[in-house]
Amino acid sequence: MDVLDIFQRLGLAAALGLLVGLQREHAGTNLAGIRTFPLVTLLGGLCALLGMTYGGWLVGAGLFAIGAMLPHPGRDGGRRGGGRCAGGAAAS
Repeated sequence: MDVLDIFQRLGLAAALGLLVGLQREHAGTNLAGIRTFPLVTLLGGLCALLGMTYGGWLVGAGLFAIGAMLPHPGRDGGRRGGGRCAGGAAAS
């Protein structure tokens, strides 16, 4: 697998995540949006590419990392329905 193929696969993952994020922003949901979905799809694509070389344990580690980025009850400071996804934190 050459470098161009890797960038094409990661670019496709980011584009699909961007489309889903745009739809979520348009729907007005508070769960996740335009920043979170591309980050999650890029992480999933990267774990899948590295999993082909280093084994399946890396896919499990990637799923654990995605779970750590998802919103959890109690992160919103006691507000109901005001939870925020950690997309900004994942980008930094």
